[in-house]
Amino acid sequence: MSSNADIATVQANGLVTGVSPGSASITAQYKGIQTVISVEVWREASSGSSDSSSEPSTNSAQTTTTTCSGGHSCTASLGDGVNIDLPTDLTEGNFTLAIHKMTSTAGIVPDSMTLLSPVFELLKSFDGSFKKPVTLRFKIQAKLLGADRRAGMFYYDETNGKWIEVEGHAENDEFVATVHHFTKFAVFSVAMKARFFYRF
Repeated sequence: MSSNADIATVQANGLVTGVSPGSASITAQYKGIQTVISVEVWREASSGSSDSSSEPSTNSAQTTTTTCSGGHSCTASLGDGVNIDLPTDLTEGNFTLAIHKMTSTAGIVPDSMTLLSPVFELLKSFDGSFKKPVTLRFKIQAKLLGADRRAGMFYYDETNGKWIEVEGHAENDEFVATVHHFTKFAVFSVAMKARFFYRF
């Protein structure tokens, strides 16, 4: 459900579509569990414009929701930036997941860290971890990597306020990793020698 259908609408399958520039709240609810996410709709500057500043753009919603059945495999994505593959029997019954592309990373991404992907916040409509690993595929800007750098996917530890690396690997312009829970994830450029994996 959208708080303002003039800004963004939500289809029955959970797809969020931008209508006009502005902000709206998207509410997803399942079996008494409710998630509310803010959506910002922007208008890109037209080709050839001398104004380099970004304006709110239609059809560029930053959030999408997908309803999955626990007994079936499921796929969710937000544009070509992130794809999520969920296997069968992750949990009992149906559940809803949301992908939110964060438009501001102030306070969570230090200047010393170089992003190769946007920060995506992944949410689900039930508590606890998945019964099976879920595969994340993030599109990355591999051209930003130097000879002594590599890509690494991290999740944000909200309690301690730090990024923790998860095991994964780069495949051309994608980074692939498997996880057991949802939170904020991003791919960073890290030093080649700094290879530490934290399982969760």
